[in-house]
Amino acid sequence: MIRSMRNFGLAAAAMMMVPFTAQALSVSIVSATSSGASNTLLQPGETITFDLRVENGTATDVFGLGLGVRGYDANANGLVDDGLSFTSGQVTGAVFGIDVDPGVGLNSQFGLANQQAGAVELGFFNPLTFAREEKRVRLFNGVSVTAANGDGSEDVGIGGGQTTTDVHFQVVFTNTPVGIATQSFTLDFGTMADLGDVAVGSGGSILSFGNVQYQLSAIPEPGTALLMGLGLAGLATRRR
Repeated sequence: MIRSMRNFGLAAAAMMMVPFTAQALSVSIVSATSSGASNTLLQPGETITFDLRVENGTATDVFGLGLGVRGYDANANGLVDDGLSFTSGQVTGAVFGIDVDPGVGLNSQFGLANQQAGAVELGFFNPLTFAREEKRVRLFNGVSVTAANGDGSEDVGIGGGQTTTDVHFQVVFTNTPVGIATQSFTLDFGTMADLGDVAVGSGGSILSFGNVQYQLSAIPEPGTALLMGLGLAGLATRRR
């Protein structure tokens, strides 16, 4: 994700589960797969894996793009683990390229190049603002002086194939239980305008981008909940 317009290096500057089809400038969740029995209620230690694609069905000229995911830092303070933690992520090398020579196989070019090799967790203490910030994961951070306007389907995905069957990004989270109550999360995938993570068009304009959300809950360790409950009961008894 792009922290601000400076990160672009520009001199002037409801949950969806859908197959890949050319849409407006947006990100979609191709699949959400839990290691357990439920994709919306994680038991302690279970993981959930999200496969994502970006789309540009309107052939919009894109010169800069910052994409990521937020929402697992429930208090948005970057201080503690709230029960859902970023585990790992894979990212594509470029988005919105075009196949300049379909006869020679996979040859997507002229896309917007990713400036980072993998998914990166940000947040905690920011030396630029001297403050703690919300934990979040940057998936894509790219800028170019040449417009990228492919629809996304001809990009090279994380598995090395075209994203008609492959995906642009994969992110894994783990239930790391804390406290005694089940914690609910709304993960937001896409741009984050309040953090400067945006899609930039011609003349430095900020482009409309369709984010996608996913809701899930993480339950605490049964043993932890029981111990905490017994402790509170003990305190109540002593007060009597």
